[in-house]
Order: sequence, then C-alpha cells, then structure tokens
Amino acid sequence: MTVVLAHLLSPNDFGLAGMVLLFTGVIQLLADVGFSASLVQLPSLSEEDLSTAFWAGLAIAVALFATAFAVAPYVAAFYHAPQLRWMFVAVAAGFLTTALSTTQASLLWRRMDFRALELRGIFATLVSAGVGIGAAAAGLGTWSLILQANALSVTSMLAIWFLSPWRPHLLFATRSLRRMAGFSGNVLFSRFLDYGDRNADNLLVGRFLGATALGIYSIGYSIILVPFGRLVDPIRNLIIPAMAALQADLTAMRVLWLRGVRSIASVLFPAMAGVIVVCPDFVRVILGDRWTPATRIIQILAWVALIQSVSFLSVAVYQSRDRSGVLLKLSALAFTLDICSFIIGLHWGVRGVASAYAITNTFVIVPTNVVMVARMLECKVTALIAEVRGVIEATLFMAAAIFALRRFLELEGLGPGSRLAIGVGAGLAVYALVSWWREPRIFSELRPFLPRLLAASSGSEVTAIETS
Repeated sequence: MTVVLAHLLSPNDFGLAGMVLLFTGVIQLLADVGFSASLVQLPSLSEEDLSTAFWAGLAIAVALFATAFAVAPYVAAFYHAPQLRWMFVAVAAGFLTTALSTTQASLLWRRMDFRALELRGIFATLVSAGVGIGAAAAGLGTWSLILQANALSVTSMLAIWFLSPWRPHLLFATRSLRRMAGFSGNVLFSRFLDYGDRNADNLLVGRFLGATALGIYSIGYSIILVPFGRLVDPIRNLIIPAMAALQADLTAMRVLWLRGVRSIASVLFPAMAGVIVVCPDFVRVILGDRWTPATRIIQILAWVALIQSVSFLSVAVYQSRDRSGVLLKLSALAFTLDICSFIIGLHWGVRGVASAYAITNTFVIVPTNVVMVARMLECKVTALIAEVRGVIEATLFMAAAIFALRRFLELEGLGPGSRLAIGVGAGLAVYALVSWWREPRIFSELRPFLPRLLAASSGSEVTAIETS
C-alpha cells in the first residue's frame, strides 16, 4: 500500500499527513489508558473488571475527542498549515474507535487467540488499503492518507466486535478501576515516553524543516519501521502472555527470552542488512526517482531497526518481573537522550536527525536495555551473544556477498531493476546456506510449519489451520 501511494502522492502530501498522523499513537495510548496491560497480566479478572475497563476507557475517549476538537486550530498554527485543522479532528475520531475495541482485543490477546487478532488485522488492512489508494487515485492528495488511517481504525473496531464473544455489561466499580490503574500506571507512562521518543523526530522535522522534508523522512518509517513491526509483532504478542504465565519460573522465562530474541534476529538481521545494501536500487525501482533523497534515511533507519530488534522483548520481561518502575526510568532516559540528539541533528537536516537516532540507540539505549533485562533474568550478556552468533555470522556473510555482487553488476552495466532482483535472490540463497551451516536451529524450528505452508500453496490453507 505504501509503495502504491508513494507513486500516487508527493513527498509534500506524505509530510502534511505525517504532521497529524503522528498523533494516532497518542490516541491509542490515551484511549487505552494502560488497561490492556492489566487485562493481559492480572492473574484473575471478573466481569466487573472487564466492564469497568470498557466504560472508563470510553468515557475518557469522549472527553479526549472533545479536547482534540478544541485544540485543532492550535495544532494547525503550530505547523503553520491551516489545512491541517480538520485533518486533525478526523484523526482524533480514533479515540472513540480505539476505546470501543481495546477490552475485546486484550481478552483475545490474554487467551492467545492470535488467529482472530490476525484475521482482524488482515481484513482492516485490506479495507484501508482500498480506501487510501482509491482516494489517492481520485486526487484527494493528503486526505487519502487520513481516510486510510480512519478506515483502518473503524474496520478494526467492527472486526473485533464480530470476532470477540464478550460484550460489556452495565457494571462499574471504583475498586476495579483502582486495581487496574495501580497496575498499569507505570506501564502507561513508559508507553507515553516510548511513543514520544519514537515520534519527537517527526514532530521536530515537520515543525522546523517543513512538510516535504517530513515526507522524505516519514517514507523511511513507512518502508522500514512499519514492516519491522509487522515481522516481529507476532513473536512479541506470543511472548508477552507467555511470560505472564511463567512469572514464577525464572529459568523458563530466560530460555523463552533468549529464543525469542534469536527468532526475531533471524528475520530482522538479514532483512535490514539487505535493505541497507540494495537501498539505492530499491528506491529507484520501487518508489521512483522523486524519492531518491530518502535513500540514506531508509538505510539509517534500517540499521536502527536491526539494532533495536535485540531489545524488542524487553517490555515483556519488565512487566512479567513486576519491574514497571525500572521500565519507566529507562523510558525516561531514552526519551531525554533522543530529544537532545534530535535537536542537535536538526542542524544537518533530516539525515542529521536520523543519524542522531541511530547513534543514541546503538551506543546507549539498546545496550542499557539488554544489560538490565539480562540482570533481571540472571542471564549473562555473553549468553545472549552466543544465542545470536550464528545469525550474525550468516547476516554478515550475506551482506558482503550482496555488496560484492552489486558492485560487479554495476561494472557490467546492468540496470537497477536487474541488480535489485538478482541481489535479493542471491541474498536469500546465501543467507539460507550459511544459516544451515552456522545456525541450523532456524530450520528445525520452521519444520513444523512446513506442512501448513505447503497446504496453503495448494489452496488448502483453511483445512491445514483447522487440523493444526
């Protein structure tokens, strides 16, 4: 969807939409009020707890939407873009749709009913893609991205009501509210800091460098960090409730964490390293020549995604070990460091901002997170390094091979399209062969899924899912 929209819209369109769409994460956090963490982690839940969470979240969402309506003119004035006023109001409607689906989604997550959650995601994404691309083709420009976001939110809400059997009752108890708020307070604040950390760069770029610069910067997020989330979210969504179930078994939690990090690394390390090497050809062929200034941004953010992948499961550990206070402190540290680095990086444009983000994560934030989690699980950092060593070796070998091949193909005069196709194919083959040698566990863990993949390819996916 992003690739198609990149051909239909300009960097300025993406930038204007990005100025208001960065508030969608804030909307999700505020509409949730941190209750989802309680609904997943608390050992027992009553109907009173569930209904209280639903009605409290909905009441807060209504109040927040009214507030957003009132401050919309000031948001437009902040960016010096009057046309953003009603776009911001449209995006703020997400307060209501998110609040109407958070409790049901949390219950499915608690029960580890990932099939229902993924069906919801697939359906909502397909509908929103049709809306966004259709609106862009009709010439609606920036509004096509706003409509796409709204379609995603509304469709997700409708789908979750269809898939979840739970319905709210007319119950509300202040003791339930206090119980959940007490558990979720630190988690909610840490999520705010984490979201601010990840989006302050967009806010600063849009305010001080303009819509076109933000469009170039945000396409890097859309191409790298959104797929990054899609790849690792299924693993994280499995491990968070699994960690909650293993709270009393430190050894099992340690094994699960190490395996989870290796699983994520086995996908993200080669994917992001490959993007870094083939990015110049990727941008020209897939996005088009007008997005060439985004090449270096995409490469830098690919490195950020790679390095962050080893700490992606940290939140699950903090919550399961009841260390939400430590999580809050580390989130505050990361937020402060990144804000300072973003401000400094603005002097060198969007590339400076992206580079500042990469530097703080590489040398401070991610290492600190990994060390803290390892201590909590009584695990040596060397054990984590040993766990991902084979993946690192296979990734380095693959990246070197693609780089050498790409240089050779350039000297032979092949165009970017041919270089991209050959490079991707060769990279997959090299990574698979070296992984078979250095990290065979990847294939042994994939083996149970092969029958389902084969069944899907022959049109029997539904039968395979039901059988499994």
